[in-house]
Amino acid sequence: MEIQVGAPVFDNNGERFGEVVKVVRDIWSGEIKKFLVSDSTPSNAELFSLSQVLEASEERIRIDITRE
Repeated sequence: MEIQVGAPVFDNNGERFGEVVKVVRDIWSGEIKKFLVSDSTPSNAELFSLSQVLEASEERIRIDITRE
């Protein structure tokens, strides 16, 4: 699974959550460990792990969370 900076992120209800602003990789293997999602407000940025990803494609990422 490849997560790209700039990819739009949606919650499990299909609502836009934000976009990927940073990808954190393992220094030795290069594997993605976490990714940072923001809704254009730095104070609202949240880290997610790959285990929280329900679906990932070039067009969108859907995560297992519901935005309230």
